[in-house]
Amino acid sequence: MRNFERINPVTLRISLYKIYHLASIIDRISNSQTPFLDIKETERVFDKISQEIYIPIFRFIDLYDLKANLILSGEVLDMIAKKSPELLNIFLDLVKKRNLSLVADAYYGDSLTCLYNSNLWAQHIQKTYKIINKIFKINPQRIFLPQIYRNLELERLLSFEKTPRFLLQNRGKRFKKEQIMLSNLRRFDGNTVSWINEENDIELNFFFVPDDMFNEVNSLIFEKNLPTVVRAFSMEIGVKYSRFLLNKTKRATKEMRKKTRINEKYSMYLYNHLQRSILRLWGYADFLISSEINNRSGKSLEFVKDVAKHFAGFADPFYLNYLDTKIFLNPKKEITRFNSPYEAYLNMQACVKNIEILLKNRLGHFLECTGYTLNLYITRPRNLAT
Repeated sequence: MRNFERINPVTLRISLYKIYHLASIIDRISNSQTPFLDIKETERVFDKISQEIYIPIFRFIDLYDLKANLILSGEVLDMIAKKSPELLNIFLDLVKKRNLSLVADAYYGDSLTCLYNSNLWAQHIQKTYKIINKIFKINPQRIFLPQIYRNLELERLLSFEKTPRFLLQNRGKRFKKEQIMLSNLRRFDGNTVSWINEENDIELNFFFVPDDMFNEVNSLIFEKNLPTVVRAFSMEIGVKYSRFLLNKTKRATKEMRKKTRINEKYSMYLYNHLQRSILRLWGYADFLISSEINNRSGKSLEFVKDVAKHFAGFADPFYLNYLDTKIFLNPKKEITRFNSPYEAYLNMQACVKNIEILLKNRLGHFLECTGYTLNLYITRPRNLAT
C-alpha cells in the first residue's frame, strides 16, 4: 500500500527558458568567441515570466493555503536568487509554512543525461541539493525523475542522500506504445523490477509552469490576456486541490502492484516541440561542424570542446522550447522522424558521437601533439556496437 499522505496534491515545475538561436552556431564557426547563449535576453525573459506568471500563481497558492510540490533545478534557483528576490521570498515563506515541498532536479534540469552518464547526473543532483540547502536551510524531500529512468539503479550513485526518494512523472493521458527499442541500452530490457522500493516512489501527473498553460510559451509570453490565463490556471490548481481533499480516503487505501514493469509511453502532444527542435538544431550543427573541420581543424577543435562544455545544458528538454516549431507543425513541410523524446535524444547523441569520431579519425595526430582530450559527456552503453 502506498502512503499518499506524504505527497502534496499539486505539483509544479519551473523551467529556465534560454535564448539561443540557430544562427549563432554558424557565427561560432567563424568566431569562436561568439557566445552560445544570450544571457541578457534570457534574464529579461525570465524576469517577465516571473512577474506575469510565477509570482501570481504562487501568491494564489499562499492566499488559499494550498499544499504544493515544486520541482527546481539549481540553475533555475540561481536565476531566481539573482533576478527575482520577490519570488524567492514567496518560496521562503511557503516553505516556512510547510505549504511547499521542494523536489530536486539536476542542475540544468538534464535528467536525460542518465542514459549515458549517470555519474554526471548524480553530481548535478548534488549541486542542486547544495543550492537548496544554502538558500532554504533544508534538504529536498524528493528527487525528480522521469519514470523510464527508474529502471536504473540510481540509489547507489546518490551517496550524499541516505534514503533517496523519487518523484516520478506520469506523462499525459493520450498514450501510445513506445516504439524505440530500449533493449539496446543497459537495464532497459522491459523486465519486471521488483527490487525497486515502491514506498520511496510517487507517480503523478503535474503542471509544468508555464508549459501546460501555453504549449508554445515563446509565442504567448507577451499576450495581452496573460493575466486572465494565469487566473484560469490558478483556478484549475484550486479545483485539483479540492478534488484531492474529497478523494483523500480513496487514494490512501489504493493498493499498488507488488512489481513494477517499466513500459515508458509517450504523448505527441507533449513532445512535438522537442522532437522537431532536436532534429533542427543538431541536424544543422552536425552538418556545419563536420564541414568546417575539413577547413580549419584548430579552430573547429576549440569549438567542439566548447560544445562539450555546454552539452549537459543542451540535454534539458525544456532548453529547446525557444525554437519556432510552427513551420514543423505543417505536415507538408516536415514529418517527424522520432517517436519519443528518448529516440530524439539518442539521435542527438549520435550527432555528437559522429563529431567525436570524425575528430579522432582526421585529427588524431594533432590531438596527440597538442595533448587535447575530448570529453563529450557520453559513455557508450556496453552492449552497443562501436
